[in-house]
Order: sequence, then C-alpha cells, then structure tokens
Amino acid sequence: ANVFHSSSVLMFFGTIYMLGMFTYGIPVPSGLFIPVILAGATYGRLVGMFMDPFTNLDQGLFAVLGAASFLGGSMRMTVSLCVILLELTNNLYMLPLIMLVLLISKTVGDTFNSGIYDQIVRMKGLPYLEAHAEPYMRQLTAGDVVTGPLVTFAG
Repeated sequence: ANVFHSSSVLMFFGTIYMLGMFTYGIPVPSGLFIPVILAGATYGRLVGMFMDPFTNLDQGLFAVLGAASFLGGSMRMTVSLCVILLELTNNLYMLPLIMLVLLISKTVGDTFNSGIYDQIVRMKGLPYLEAHAEPYMRQLTAGDVVTGPLVTFAG
C-alpha cells in the first residue's frame, strides 16, 4: 500500500537534495548527515514504489537501504554507519543487506573520488595527515623534526 504518491516523494527528494547542497555551503552550523540520510531514504522509497508491482518487499526496507547507499557513498564510514542504521531500525536481520549496500556504495564512491569530508578539508586548505606517510618520512624520528631548546611555561 502506497502511503505517499510518487510525485510528492519525487518532489520531496528534489527539494531536500537541493536544500542540502545549499545549506552546507552557507556559513551556518548545519551538517550533511541529516540531508544525506533524508535524500537517501526518499530515493530508496521511490525505488521501492517503482518495484512494488514486481516484489512483495516493504517500501520501508528500500528506504533504509537507500539511506545506507547515500551515506556510504558520501561519508565512506562503513562500520559506524552500519551500527547507526542497525540501531535506528533495531532489526538484526537487516545486517547483511545494510553491509552489502554500504560496501558497494563505498567501493563505487572510492572508484571515482574521495569522501565528502576529505574533499571539504582539502578545499578549505585545512592541515591534515595523509593515511600513508611519504617514503622519505619513514626514516625520520621525532628528534629529526624538533628544534631546541624546549620552551615551557611555569604553572
């Protein structure tokens, strides 16, 4: 049984997707997690609505898997997202499906670019450590990069 009409779900998807992109670019304390999970769940429900004549699966399952796919493809944090979504649904039977969707979306995302947070850190020019050190850094010790004398504060 369709609770929502497909045109209203499609309109909501377009609206939340555009507003999510707009609000993340303006200097207000907003995040990406809620817009991404909403857009993914809406997309998943749309897929579930179009698959309804061919399967007897619940559209809510498609919504959760759509949210997992959007989160996995943009955030790239598979283990923590899997735990969050399992806590959200409180259904351990969904674990294999959520894991599969997260792994596929992360793999596809990694094929094309890095995660959204990594890209934002680079665009803003913030200092960060790479996951793997440069080859010349492997022989360095802390004493090689520290200059003396040591400055301390009494207190």
